[in-house]
Amino acid sequence: MNTGTILAKTDNGRLEVAGRTGALSAVQRRLLILVDGKKSVNDLGAFVRVGELTGALYHLQDLGLITPIGELELVQPPVAPGFVS
Repeated sequence: MNTGTILAKTDNGRLEVAGRTGALSAVQRRLLILVDGKKSVNDLGAFVRVGELTGALYHLQDLGLITPIGELELVQPPVAPGFVS
């Protein structure tokens, strides 16, 4: 999963947050709650330990609880005239 990927909850994801079935680990649930259609994979990494992010997100995606909706657009910083970036 690309670090710039933006993720959103599916309808099933919203139901899982509301219903708490207990099928998710604490890390998976935390990430599911944080997925809001605005945060990137990179943003979500700030809320878990190193090594936990990728597996948890793929698991949520495999369960149909989250889905990628886009990618962040990286903007080049402005360069002053006469300078090469």
